[in-house]
Amino acid sequence: MEKTPGVYVVEQPAFPNSIVWSETALPAFIGYTAKARDGQRSLVQVPTRIETLSEFQEYFGGAPEPVFAIETSTASEGVVPLTKGGAALPQRVFKVSGESGDRTYQLTLTGVDYALYGAIRMFFLNGGGTCYITSIGSYEDPIEAAQMMAALDGLKSERAPALVVIPEATRLPHAEAMKVQNHMLTHCGEEVRNRFAILDVPGGFLPLDGPGGKSVERFRAGLTPKARSYGADYYPWLNATVFTASDFSFCNLDMEGRKTLKAMLEESVEDVPDALQAHVDTLAEQPLPEAKEATALDQTLRAAFPLYGTVMHAIADARKALPPSGAMAGVYCMVDNMQGVWKAPANVSLGAVRSPTVDVSNRDQEDLNAPLDGMSICAIRSFVGRGTMVWGARTLDGNSKEWRYVPVRRLANMIEESVKRALEAFVFEPNDTATWASIRGMIEEFLTNVWKQGGLSGTTNGEAFQVSIGLGESMTAEDIRNGDLKAIVGFAPVRPGEFVILSIQQKMQTN
Repeated sequence: MEKTPGVYVVEQPAFPNSIVWSETALPAFIGYTAKARDGQRSLVQVPTRIETLSEFQEYFGGAPEPVFAIETSTASEGVVPLTKGGAALPQRVFKVSGESGDRTYQLTLTGVDYALYGAIRMFFLNGGGTCYITSIGSYEDPIEAAQMMAALDGLKSERAPALVVIPEATRLPHAEAMKVQNHMLTHCGEEVRNRFAILDVPGGFLPLDGPGGKSVERFRAGLTPKARSYGADYYPWLNATVFTASDFSFCNLDMEGRKTLKAMLEESVEDVPDALQAHVDTLAEQPLPEAKEATALDQTLRAAFPLYGTVMHAIADARKALPPSGAMAGVYCMVDNMQGVWKAPANVSLGAVRSPTVDVSNRDQEDLNAPLDGMSICAIRSFVGRGTMVWGARTLDGNSKEWRYVPVRRLANMIEESVKRALEAFVFEPNDTATWASIRGMIEEFLTNVWKQGGLSGTTNGEAFQVSIGLGESMTAEDIRNGDLKAIVGFAPVRPGEFVILSIQQKMQTN
């Protein structure tokens, strides 16, 4: 009560509380980086929000510098599997023509194959934007499952991320890789219950039934039945164009590899001029030249020896096979921002991709899409005139009628998280009709907006959703005495038209 005579203004709220849509297009990436520092502050195991590739490079550095060995090979040209520490990784075989005939060489990675930087590049090149990065070590560290799972646990305190991506899980031995990916599903579906995991098939650059293959079969065998609707997997890997021959030089070869390159160059030219021979001899010297001198030598060798460029192209080809999770995270973000989380992230052409590493046929996709065990895997396929397309939109719980489709699961995540955050304002409010009416109106307004934008099916909002709250509707007198305020929300999601069937009938002639 006012005590002094006069005029007082009391502002009355004109609008009820509203629900803010939770993030859907915000992935959290976990992996190894060149550095992890913001000024003097370490960012190791610290989830950090970034918006551009340049910002990533500012805090976390650039690409790793892989080192390869070159040795003669009897394998056929192309990409062949390498088993390194129990993980299947791609390696490159290429042919060189010389005076003594054709020779086949094999590029074998000698160090650790880090994958996060390539995944981040693919993310931004396919429509990605804001994301979280958790660096779990530098390029000097071994890749460890324990560090990945610790970073996942560290994400529990972050409310914003809606997607989880760990491309370097494919660099682990198979059992360790599956341990990480199962932990991703548990994290998303049982611990935080508001996230979605984009997984990769370890060894997914291999054919389904080729030598060293069976990668999809092994992946399914290692997957636990828990929370499978909270994740999707994509096959095969992608032949990406994020790395080119200009990104590599003789510095990416070990000492023996540089000696082999020296011999290859000398054989490729009948008489090497003395001035050029001095540059070629530098390849076999130790240590490597300083950066400026190395760049000058690289440019000289490129100009003088076509074979040198051939070897650099082979190194780039050895780096082109990337797990698809980074690109798919970008597709999820692009589709969400342009059309909505209820739109399937499929029938979309992938950018910065030359081709899938495996040509998936219709028959191959039958087992990928609808296997007997329900562990659906989304295919990535190449179509003439359309490029490389995402051709699947199922979760790993393909036998579930409720959660079979990626957009349905992610839409439910968004609705659940948005409503949950809004209801936090009503904790300790009176459990009475006024509170019930306020909550009902708030949820109905939110779902009406989702329905109007095309996220729910039905010709009226009554067909699209239903909200029940109150005594006799969602609560009993015992619930109220116990302090339980319960609301029941039902909604009808839009499911993707996965199979479009066209019936054609011949019309009889009428005259």
